[in-house]
Amino acid sequence: MRRITYARAAEAVTQWSLALTAAGYAPGQRVAVSLGNRPEHLVLKLALNAVGLSVVPINPDLRPAELAFQLTDSAAVLAVTDAAHVDHLRAGLAEAGRALPVVLLDGLADALPPAPEAPRAALTPQSESCLLYTSGTTGRPKGCILSHENELMIGARYLSVGGLMTIRPGERLMNPLPLYHINAATVSFMAMMLSGGVPDPAAALLAQPVVAGCARHRGGRAAHAGHRGPGADGRAARSARPRPWRAARGQRRGRSQPAPPVRAPLRPGAGGDLGHDRDVPHPGCRA
Repeated sequence: MRRITYARAAEAVTQWSLALTAAGYAPGQRVAVSLGNRPEHLVLKLALNAVGLSVVPINPDLRPAELAFQLTDSAAVLAVTDAAHVDHLRAGLAEAGRALPVVLLDGLADALPPAPEAPRAALTPQSESCLLYTSGTTGRPKGCILSHENELMIGARYLSVGGLMTIRPGERLMNPLPLYHINAATVSFMAMMLSGGVPDPAAALLAQPVVAGCARHRGGRAAHAGHRGPGADGRAARSARPRPWRAARGQRRGRSQPAPPVRAPLRPGAGGDLGHDRDVPHPGCRA
């Protein structure tokens, strides 16, 4: 199983952020990312945020018309993808009638087109870090803007829940949710970065057995304790799923318990894994 150490991730973040800066990309611009659930998505997010660019994660299951809306509405100036998702992305661009530059991640450092001219914005903790779209169940999807500060606060809050959801320094967290979802891309990701842990974005093929296993082992620590997944029969296993949020609610209603300490992110070369073949510091917040 391939692993990405914090040191290796930091090298990639530095390489990609320097290439983006040299090509003229700057705070205030957005980049669409369509890579599926692979660790490079997380490393690229850190590189884009380091430059001050906002990440627009793309759902690879969107239909061309749905993808066209997000690519147009987000006003992204660049799209980064891989061989597995490039045709899907180009279909959305064709539907939108946009000539958005598309680059493959493998050649990102060498194939970046010049950035379009745009006013330069200051990079602060309140700067936009990502633009996440809702599912659009009742209408057009809505773009939700998260700042660097917001993301870090969300991660710190996740670490403070405790109970069955306690995250200890250096632990691994397997999350079956997709990386265009706020939990996988921000909540649990930032929590693991702040604790020096290992985010493990599980591949889609792993999601079903992971969730089903969590439902079977009630009372045990789950791969993602707060996820309400299907049972073995495909339906919501209400009586069998773990319910750690009830313990958290009880703590809030009753006697408060001190939150576990948040450990600073590991420094490059400090050892430990960032993630797995599916294993990754938040440089985007320069307070």
